[in-house]
Amino acid sequence: MPNKIPHLPPSFQMLFESIPGLNLILLPDLTITTVSDAFASATTTQREDILGKKLFDILPYSSNEVLALRASLDEVLKNKSAHTMPVYKYKMYRHDRTFEERSWSLLNKPILDTNNDVHYVIHHAEDVTELMHIAQKEKQNHALCEKRIQQLKGSEEKFGKIFRLSAAGIVLTGPDGKWNE
Repeated sequence: MPNKIPHLPPSFQMLFESIPGLNLILLPDLTITTVSDAFASATTTQREDILGKKLFDILPYSSNEVLALRASLDEVLKNKSAHTMPVYKYKMYRHDRTFEERSWSLLNKPILDTNNDVHYVIHHAEDVTELMHIAQKEKQNHALCEKRIQQLKGSEEKFGKIFRLSAAGIVLTGPDGKWNE
């Protein structure tokens, strides 16, 4: 017997589907009730293929990240408060149906009814893959700069020691062969 999905007003449905963010609305049993166009596009899914299905039935494979998502949603349902997950990597289908690893920032937020029970959960995703690539490059550049600074300090110490231990005077000349004053 298929899951019953509460009917959403058409105006709300149209509005939600059009919002620019990557969002799903889930029932407390994690059935997908609606999905934004942006989410469907980013995850290369078709709305009609995922509506009425459980969230964990549509994910491409099982992994530690899926377990972390499950734990986040369980926390939201138990504590009736929002939970932001740390950025994590997750393989997504590309349009050519191959996998591509993406970095995601996820927020799960409950919508409570008048009895203070979880009526819906908004699952918001943000693709931060490019930001993570930039951060990684900055980290690598920082490491290279630190390495170069250490090399320069080593050279400075070496030449300082040579200069201090030198019995004879040292004359420094510029590229033109003239003495530096």
